[in-house]
Amino acid sequence: MSAIAVRWFVCASLGSLLLASTAAGQTTAAPSEPNNDPVTLGTMVGFPPAADKVVTRANILKPQNSRWAFRNLRQLYPTRTVQRADMPRPLTAKAQRDLGATEFALGGGEKITIAQWQRRTGTDALVVLHGGRIAYQYYAPGMTGRTSHALWSMSKSMVGLLAMMAIDEGRLEADRAVTDYLPELKGTGWEGATVAHALDMQVGIAYRETFADPTADIFRYLFAAGLLVPPSNLPVSDNLYQYLATIGAKGSHGAVFDYKSADTEVVSWILQRQYDKKLADLLSEKLWSPIGAQDDAYYIVDPYGIDIGSVGMAASALDLARLGQTLGDGLNGKGRNVRGKVLSPLRDGSTRDAFAKSVQAPIRQGYSYRNQWWIPNDADGTVEAKGLFGQHLVINPAKNVVIVKLSTNPSGDTILTHALDKAAFAAIVAEMSQ
Repeated sequence: MSAIAVRWFVCASLGSLLLASTAAGQTTAAPSEPNNDPVTLGTMVGFPPAADKVVTRANILKPQNSRWAFRNLRQLYPTRTVQRADMPRPLTAKAQRDLGATEFALGGGEKITIAQWQRRTGTDALVVLHGGRIAYQYYAPGMTGRTSHALWSMSKSMVGLLAMMAIDEGRLEADRAVTDYLPELKGTGWEGATVAHALDMQVGIAYRETFADPTADIFRYLFAAGLLVPPSNLPVSDNLYQYLATIGAKGSHGAVFDYKSADTEVVSWILQRQYDKKLADLLSEKLWSPIGAQDDAYYIVDPYGIDIGSVGMAASALDLARLGQTLGDGLNGKGRNVRGKVLSPLRDGSTRDAFAKSVQAPIRQGYSYRNQWWIPNDADGTVEAKGLFGQHLVINPAKNVVIVKLSTNPSGDTILTHALDKAAFAAIVAEMSQ
């Protein structure tokens, strides 16, 4: 392995903290419980903190640091604010359910409780709404419902929502070529791809999002975004947009689902150009303020001040619950801020064939991926947003249940605990329905 490849391999560990990769296998067994509580450890406490308690971009992967880092990214990276609402939407509580004691079965007949699942998957916050009211809340030490937390790839679903709203407004055409909006990408792998291809991650480009190979394209993306510091002797792009224009073609567009953060960044770029607004400002105007968010969210920005649309957002659990309820209402035809017509593509089933050909299909059986959202295609019309290290937003409109889970899951990629998490969410919905 070359010297550069060796250094890329070192970066791979940190890179895996930031983005979800496509994994070929999974485990249904509950992982061991993490021992990384920043309150107990005294992480970043003191004036100054002890040297071995200081968290930086270079050491956020260390187990004793990641949990603090996910709640404090603003102290590690430059960011841009997503403004909250002037008048927050009230979230009232109903009689609290003792979900912690609820048991559910894993593969092989093992049973665990929701409380055990919370601990073993590094849960930082778990909020459940039923009928628009808080039915259950859990927060790890140092967390509250208003603490901003890394969303990682859940950020993609926010871009998808904005794109669906733009299509509804006539500001964006799903069937129009990407290069019509971004002529800078003519002659690249994006030539011939439509906006819909990018939204559904069916663009045929020479880009691999895997952390098993230290030379994979995902690292050049991370370097360009400023999320990783590149080796000094490796030429890299100065910013996200410059990097996107270097990606070549591979395969055909519209053939198969292939998870790629680059697709989201292209959609984000188009949205910002069409509205002539930063992504953070657009999200505040179109979504965050209208849903009645109580707290500001934020985006990490790249070296040129570009909002990182694919993985860069952080927000609070309670505001994500507000978002989930808004979308659930919309899917039920009762939406005020996001109408059912806007969300109707999430229920059209049009991307199931492309997903069935993907490497994720054997694990996420029955799923599809539509407009940056994961679609289980179940009888309840559930939609899901997911992010690395156990970030989840589950919206079940039929049962009027919203689940928000923010985590520092030691298993990393959500596909590795897909069966475990899915069983836990099903148990929660079933308990709420009683």
